[in-house]
Amino acid sequence: MRGKSLRTIIANPNKVPDYSGVYIWRYWPQPKSYTKNDLVDFLKKIIQEYPIIEKALTVNNDNMTYSRYALGNNSEKPFSSLGLTDKKIIQLETLLEQKEKIESISNVFEMMLYMLPPLYIGKANVISNRINQHIKRSSSTLLDKLDNANISHGDVYISFIQDELSLPDKDMSDLIEIIFQRVTNPVFTDRQG
Repeated sequence: MRGKSLRTIIANPNKVPDYSGVYIWRYWPQPKSYTKNDLVDFLKKIIQEYPIIEKALTVNNDNMTYSRYALGNNSEKPFSSLGLTDKKIIQLETLLEQKEKIESISNVFEMMLYMLPPLYIGKANVISNRINQHIKRSSSTLLDKLDNANISHGDVYISFIQDELSLPDKDMSDLIEIIFQRVTNPVFTDRQG
């Protein structure tokens, strides 16, 4: 599910598969440890660093930019940013006091990250070649976008889905890529659903 760390891929490009398919870049930082303070800091980090999804809206003569924060924008009150009521926040904080529950709560946060829109979805006839272009910044601005968003390469993971639908005369990976993009609206994909 998580895939390979971008930092690992940059250091060892041979970790990328050579098959045709779709690749998905996700923001997926890790907590420092399973303690209450580190989990709260972890959630604050996610709220602060997850890229803002911006869309330009034009109505008649008015232009506006709509900004969407996937997890709210108040990292000082991270549980409120999750949309929790005061009662639920108290329940969560009580659970965080129980050391045996912290790893399970961390797993919930990890699943939450998995459910956020990915950073990018792409497709390639040879995934390793395309990822190499991204890494070398040739015909790709993706790493520039990550750098501009202050996202550590160690917090980005890339997963790979092999294209098993295409036939020699019929490439289906475009279809797979478009379906994933339309459903998830990746943050750094130019043509969002």
